[in-house]
Amino acid sequence: MINQTLERFFDSKYKLRLVKFFVRNEGKFTIDEISKTLRINPKILKSEISDLEKSGIISTNLQLNNKLFWLDKNSPLCADLRGLVFKLAPAPQDKIKKDLIKIGNVKLAVLAGIFKNKQDARIDILLVG
Repeated sequence: MINQTLERFFDSKYKLRLVKFFVRNEGKFTIDEISKTLRINPKILKSEISDLEKSGIISTNLQLNNKLFWLDKNSPLCADLRGLVFKLAPAPQDKIKKDLIKIGNVKLAVLAGIFKNKQDARIDILLVG
């Protein structure tokens, strides 16, 4: 069972993005909300979420004609996935630096919270221009 779950989990870059999304965002989400946030085609999302649902990582519920998805905190892999995701930086340092340069006129950038694996921090980034 665990081997099949891992095979399903690691066969797509979209699944990794989805797992990161669900671990970092508490709550229940529709396909449209996830698609807008991650900028992934909803058709691709449906297939990838279906695999994660079969693996027991994602739970679903139908509410007012909308199917909602969320991280199943009772999944045997949930704690391990959280640990892995929080050890990963949200973006490579060079990408963050490049994006800050695009903003222009940034005199000070302080990265905290998610950038330092502190999920409960009140702030993630502080920019002074």
